[in-house]
Amino acid sequence: MGTSGLLLSAAGVFCFFFLSFCAAAGVAQANAIVNQVFMLSVNAAGPIGAGGSIVCDPEGTVIADLPTTDPGVIRVDVDLDVVTRVREVGTEGFNRMWSQMAPDDPVIDLPIYKGRIDPTRWQPRGAS
Repeated sequence: MGTSGLLLSAAGVFCFFFLSFCAAAGVAQANAIVNQVFMLSVNAAGPIGAGGSIVCDPEGTVIADLPTTDPGVIRVDVDLDVVTRVREVGTEGFNRMWSQMAPDDPVIDLPIYKGRIDPTRWQPRGAS
């Protein structure tokens, strides 16, 4: 997901959908943690895909899964307040990626996106 995931998170996105033909639970969990979002990794069933669809919370905990290659449906209710909490206190209480900038930090130019992050003005949507 890289930079695009972080930018989407900063814009206020709370859930990402990751579509795949291979089971990638570790990747989904890592992306959930890094981007502090619910991650829905939807993987194709057999015989075309490897199955293994999962739903992770913003701390990477698997909260629902379809571990086999059989077709199926996952139904899960997510509490979006969990995203807000994780963004405020951090993953396991440690990683508060949205509060790492100080007002006296230098401006970060983002030429690919024709933008910049100005620490004196930058704060993700929904942050207090």
